[in-house]
Amino acid sequence: MLSPIDEIKNKLDVVEVVSGYIKLTKAGRNFKARCPFHPEKTPSFMVSPERQIWHCFGCGKGGDIFGFVKEIENIDFSEALRVLAQRAGVVLKKQNPKLKSEKQRHYEICELSAKFFEKQLSDSRAAARIRKYLLERGINKESIRSWRLGYAPDDWRALSNFLKSRGYRDEEIIKSGVVVEKMTTDHRLPTTAKNSAVVRSQSAASSYYDRFRNRIIFPIFDLNGQIVGFAGRVAPGQKEESAKYINTPQTLIYDKSGVLYGLDKAKADIKTKNYCILVEGNTDVIMSHQTGFKNSVASSGTALTENHLKIIKRYTENLILAFDADLAGNLATKRAIDLAVASGLNVKIIQQEEEKEEKSDPAAIIKKNPRQWAKIISNAVGIIEFYFQNAFAQFDASKVSGKKEIARTLLPLIKKIPDKIEQNHWLQELAQKLKVKEKVLEEAIRGIVLKKEMAPREGSKQIVSGGIKSRLANLEEELVGLALISENLGKIIKEISRAKHRFTSPRIQDVFENLKQYLQKVPKSFDLKKWQRTLSNDLTNQVEQILFRLEVQNISADNLEKYLSSCFKLWQKENIRQRLNNLQGEIKEHEKMGEKGKLNLCLREFRQLAGELVE
Repeated sequence: MLSPIDEIKNKLDVVEVVSGYIKLTKAGRNFKARCPFHPEKTPSFMVSPERQIWHCFGCGKGGDIFGFVKEIENIDFSEALRVLAQRAGVVLKKQNPKLKSEKQRHYEICELSAKFFEKQLSDSRAAARIRKYLLERGINKESIRSWRLGYAPDDWRALSNFLKSRGYRDEEIIKSGVVVEKMTTDHRLPTTAKNSAVVRSQSAASSYYDRFRNRIIFPIFDLNGQIVGFAGRVAPGQKEESAKYINTPQTLIYDKSGVLYGLDKAKADIKTKNYCILVEGNTDVIMSHQTGFKNSVASSGTALTENHLKIIKRYTENLILAFDADLAGNLATKRAIDLAVASGLNVKIIQQEEEKEEKSDPAAIIKKNPRQWAKIISNAVGIIEFYFQNAFAQFDASKVSGKKEIARTLLPLIKKIPDKIEQNHWLQELAQKLKVKEKVLEEAIRGIVLKKEMAPREGSKQIVSGGIKSRLANLEEELVGLALISENLGKIIKEISRAKHRFTSPRIQDVFENLKQYLQKVPKSFDLKKWQRTLSNDLTNQVEQILFRLEVQNISADNLEKYLSSCFKLWQKENIRQRLNNLQGEIKEHEKMGEKGKLNLCLREFRQLAGELVE
């Protein structure tokens, strides 16, 4: 009988799993991409459908589907197992509730809370006005169902009492973010109470109370479609004494800077269409999906972050910004442009004219005329065009003061353009619009000193901290891998044993010891696949990683033995160099302490190893 791990591996393909997080392109028998774990310009991240593994030749990380989900979701193995089991439709054995991880309990609380809110929206009489409001906003019944919209009743303890009845403790309900501890921590209490139940709850809820009350609920999903938090919009008709939206705070499973609303539904379309539409609100996302633009997402209850853009870049390098056409939206757009450009994304901006009497957010435009939204997207402008339109709308170009402000805004941006022909085009455009001589602007632009922007370089500490292996560790893996595909395996294993250098990697040492023992049993009929079946899962994965690296290097059969001999010598040299470095430290320490006996032993070993290195 297959273990759950093997059953999941049999049902899920590594290419399918990885492509759910990053955009892969075919590369012969394999697939490649830019590594999501370290910054790079040239793709060095490879996925092997044949071996069912992935490996980055830049930072050295690699593994199977479990290793990838662990790394990219920043979760432990048990969480990765649960995520992939759910995806594969594999039922894991029921755990004792006391043994469930804290994160798993949080997921359960969020899922139960969502079901509670959904039930309230669909069945409660109090939610009739909410249902009517959503339909009036243009959100259809199918979208209400698929996005799992809900309603939080106007009650201080309705959700918390429901969760407690299902066996969840106060402490874990509070930590999940759906309730608030202590009344004094939240200043959004209503000044008047509509019924006696609310009044009575003032004293009863002194320790905690429901975070969401009388609000439309938008569940927030992670990449795997699991609910990790909620956004609650104030109900229509209610006095907006409190914030229009309140959101789940940071929790064990919800990181605002790492979640984009709608990405679980949008990621496939983003990859297919090769661009992402970034809007401001949850309703904007839903309406955009509803009208066919399923490649739309929004930042989730927080300002756009570098991490959000890094996630988008896994799927596409093309971004269209579609924020509201008001002052706040305009400022958000400018900030998003700077962040997106710094992240290496190609940016376009949707320009919407702010109408005095009507809303001009994407949701309102789509409700009024869905075809208009498609037209607006197709007319998205580049960054310089956006700033041109913005500057000329903000200042009066017929006045000298206006001309100066427009030039002060646009000239630094034009100077940043690396292509001289494009730069000259925009200078001409600006001169025509301002009705000034081009030479005047050329002189002005020469006097502008741009601030140097510090950008992370490839090969910097960021990459090192990502887990790049040492030269010796790489040589160890390569040596064992070359030995495994060589016709002289037995001879090579004996030579490595005689060298008396232990491998620095415990896993490689385990692989080597296991291989030696296996060859003693079957010295003449070594079968790579049969031998691998004797290894643990961890060691099997390690061997597959090593062989995949060699496969990509495409070493010819004629050069294999020469390559192996060279690798063996380099491995010996590197071991000797490391020992010499260590001895230098020991020699200094013995000299300092006056330990002549130990000092002489170290000096003798140093001379011997230095001689071996010369040889």
